[in-house]
Amino acid sequence: MSEVSNKVLAVLVALAIIVSIGGTLMLLTKIKPTMTGAATGVAKVDVTAVVAISLPTSTVDFGTIYQGATDNTTDNSPGPLIIQNDGGVDVNVSIARDSNSSALFSGTGGGDNTVSFRFKIDNSTESNSFNYAASTTTWTNVPGVAGINNMLNELKYNDATDTAEVDLLIDVPNDEPIGSKNETLVFTATQS
Repeated sequence: MSEVSNKVLAVLVALAIIVSIGGTLMLLTKIKPTMTGAATGVAKVDVTAVVAISLPTSTVDFGTIYQGATDNTTDNSPGPLIIQNDGGVDVNVSIARDSNSSALFSGTGGGDNTVSFRFKIDNSTESNSFNYAASTTTWTNVPGVAGINNMLNELKYNDATDTAEVDLLIDVPNDEPIGSKNETLVFTATQS
């Protein structure tokens, strides 16, 4: 056997290291990375409309009044009903008499849909809350159970502009029987 000198052995080891490093570099340049570290995702949600109204002022008490007398809420004595949009979309509001309630007056000229009991929509302290031109803003007879659709149109839902007044007017018939009188009104909202 022949002896390999340390110099030859060192050269062979260096050559093996160079070939190994060169081969590794060549392989690494041919490999294309498939991972970038970035990924995408999708978030999905369905938002539905919330239609909700309330009556922060839900009672009008005209107190004691005589046969043949007239009174209304435009002077805030008593104050009007207040409708508020508590939902998340603009709404149209309809009015009707509750089917379990009778008409406010029964004397001559009383009953459903008569001049003895009328309403109109008006601005509250939050002006520009609804479409004034498309709403019932003149005295109109309170309907029976059939109701009036969209008497208040496009009531906004933003807190600063989400209320309207419902003024009421009573004209007590001359022959109205004495006693306590009341009528329940139903307000229904639909999305504008």
